[in-house]
Amino acid sequence: MIARRVAGLGAGLSLRTQDVAKGSVRALARRLLHEPAFRAAATTLKTAQHDAGGYRRAADELVRYAHTAGSVHRPVPTDPSQRG
Repeated sequence: MIARRVAGLGAGLSLRTQDVAKGSVRALARRLLHEPAFRAAATTLKTAQHDAGGYRRAADELVRYAHTAGSVHRPVPTDPSQRG
């Protein structure tokens, strides 16, 4: 879903799992690196995400949603080494 959204915004490309092969990944990587439109769209997306509060706000919103939905029973440690 995220890959489809990033591709839809012009900031990346997506590839179906069954289509993954060395040549197809290499060809898509070349496009991403050499076509300026991808870099421009990625920069626009980065700015929009930063202006919206970045990854911290996204994490806060996910936790808030989970609490509202009633699916969170314990806090998630912020230190990755403490996660199960």
